[in-house]
Amino acid sequence: MRISFLVCTALLGLTVSAVAECRDDPTASVRIHLVARNVYMLQSEAAKPSYGSNIAVLVGKDGLLLVDAQGVADAQPALAALQTISNKPVRYVINTHCHGDHTGGDVAFQRIGATIVANDKVRKRMQEGKCGPQTALPTLTFGNELTLYFDDEVVRIIKLPTGHTDGDAIVYFEKAKVAATGDAFTSNGLPEYSKASGGNMLGVNHGLHRIIELFPADTKVIPGHGLLASMQDVRKASKALDEIRDAVAAALASGKSLDQLQGMNILEPWKDVVVAEDRPRFLQSYYECLKGPPDPRFQL
Repeated sequence: MRISFLVCTALLGLTVSAVAECRDDPTASVRIHLVARNVYMLQSEAAKPSYGSNIAVLVGKDGLLLVDAQGVADAQPALAALQTISNKPVRYVINTHCHGDHTGGDVAFQRIGATIVANDKVRKRMQEGKCGPQTALPTLTFGNELTLYFDDEVVRIIKLPTGHTDGDAIVYFEKAKVAATGDAFTSNGLPEYSKASGGNMLGVNHGLHRIIELFPADTKVIPGHGLLASMQDVRKASKALDEIRDAVAAALASGKSLDQLQGMNILEPWKDVVVAEDRPRFLQSYYECLKGPPDPRFQL
């Protein structure tokens, strides 16, 4: 497979000519973005099964720390891309949740000596086979929060309320002011939940609220999928999901069934963030969660 790379340095104070170098390359399978200080984003553009998930990379004097590992098929392109950043070994891979498009590459990184870190529930889901084909299991797990002091950076790993899955975590690089969200936030569309992985659509809203509470307004955001984002993008997604939830709740309160909701075009006001083919799924997700009993998993 041919591998080429587009290196985009997203630093303040770049000249116009430097920005011009960050142009589309149709042959690129991995794009490398310098986000802040020594934190990078690897954006996969490979075909399925990767679905274009992102990796956050912290470069230290003694090695690299990654957030997520993309899919099984992405491991070799990712390793090649990392070599263009640093020849240091990968020391840690932190999984934000259990899905295979973020954990499939774990086995390749573990094989070269990396420690795989995740929430307790991520390991449990992977052992149960609830998140796709089993890959390398995390060997270091945590409950609500774990802090790693890696080189001169403080890396905070924080469990989020049940949302996309029941093991979602966000990683914050304190000095760089960069957050890697996994699929708790995606910039290529509104985040959703995975019922099979213990998620809850109402909890997706709670997770976004938690992210907004935790981090400064100028934090740069590496999403699970999509382009580099900002806290303003997180706020927009949170506002849209809250409004959609309230609209569906009001329709349910008036006695509407799911079939009636599907025929009401109730999500038309949010057509810019929920495309037509996704609307039935969003409606069903909120209907199921709002119709059922309160879910205690919203709290840690």
